[in-house]
Amino acid sequence: MKIRPTLLCLLATPALARDFDGADWAWSMAAGVGGGALGGLAAAAVGLATVEPEDDFGFARLAAAAVALPIGIDLGASGAVFAYGELTDHDGSYLASLAGSTVGTLVGIGFFVGMVRIDDSLWWLGAVGLLGAPAAGATFGYQKSLEADATPPPVGALFDYHPAVGMRLSVPALGAHLHVERGLSVDLPLLGGRF
Repeated sequence: MKIRPTLLCLLATPALARDFDGADWAWSMAAGVGGGALGGLAAAAVGLATVEPEDDFGFARLAAAAVALPIGIDLGASGAVFAYGELTDHDGSYLASLAGSTVGTLVGIGFFVGMVRIDDSLWWLGAVGLLGAPAAGATFGYQKSLEADATPPPVGALFDYHPAVGMRLSVPALGAHLHVERGLSVDLPLLGGRF
C-alpha cells in the first residue's frame, strides 16, 4: 500500500507544529467538536439510563439527558483540545481550556435555544453552534494559556516562581507609601509568581 506524500504531510502536520498557528487551531477545533460530540452523547446516555421514568412519556429521562448533554459536551471538548495540545508538545493549561469551553457551552446553549425559538426546523443549525462554540472556547482558552506562560512576569519578590523558568531568587521590589492618616507603610514582597 502506497501512502501519498500529501496525505503523509497532512497527518504529520499536528505533530510537527511547535507554535500554535492556524493549522493547530483547525486541528484543535476538530478535536474539540469530536470530543464534545462523544462526551455529550455519553453524558446523555448516562442521563437516560440512570433516571427511572415516572410517567409514560419519560419526561424525567429527557430532562436528565437535556441537563447531562451540555455538561458532557463541555468536558469532552475541553478534554479533547487539551489532549491535542499535549500530544503536539504544547504546554497549555487544562483549566484555561475548561473555562473557555464552559463559556462556549453557555453561548452554544443560548444559540441553540434561539434557533429553535425562531423556527423549529433550525434545530440542526443550533446543534452546530452547540458543538462548535465549546470547541472554539476551549481552543481560545488553551491558546491564551500558552501566551501567558510564554513570557515570565517581571521579578518583584524575593522568591518568584513561574512554570516556564522555575524558581527565581532576586532582589525584591521595595515599595513605600505615605498615608495621611496612617503614616508610612513599607511593602517588601517575599513570595510571588504563577502557581
